Amino acid sequence: MIRSERGFILPMTVISVTIFMLFVIHQANMYITEKRFYKESEEIVELDYLMQQAVSDAKQLLQVEQNSAKVEYTKEFQEGTAHIQAELIETSFRVRVECRTINERKYIVRYIYDPEADKITNWRE
Repeated sequence: MIRSERGFILPMTVISVTIFMLFVIHQANMYITEKRFYKESEEIVELDYLMQQAVSDAKQLLQVEQNSAKVEYTKEFQEGTAHIQAELIETSFRVRVECRTINERKYIVRYIYDPEADKITNWRE
């Protein structure tokens, strides 16, 4: 009599556990993806802040060094470093700013700065 009966509980338990495990794995992957996204976003904000500080410092530096043909300057920040290169072209400077975070993420900008008018033009990222 026992041999002719088909089991119902074991297959349902296996299917239920499999579905539950797939759900847990999916949720863990979603959590890891979101964590990476927020870390990436935070680093981009830090890099943008670093660039704003570097451009502000470059403007102040070039106001002082208006007669210099070439200017190079590196500044350390808490978030990373900024390297500024400027070359005098007639009355304006061709400026290149390279910012790096502690995790080696780079952001490079080139622009023309006119110290007399205190104006930035031709901004290229």
